[in-house]
Amino acid sequence: MTGITYSPGGTQLGNLTYTYDADGRVTSKDGTMASTGMPAPVSGNTFNAANQMTPNPEPKIIRVDSTI
Repeated sequence: MTGITYSPGGTQLGNLTYTYDADGRVTSKDGTMASTGMPAPVSGNTFNAANQMTPNPEPKIIRVDSTI
């Protein structure tokens, strides 16, 4: 596959294209649906000896209603 176009209901939402090397490995992705960046880093996480993330002792509460 070298590309795909997302067009639900006939309305194009975006596209995605791939380029491959001689061994068939993806060497690049392009188009409006291609990821181009990493999410912002998060700080303040702690890990135990088994490299498992430990709970935050002061969790943040986020409200998602109209009373904010």
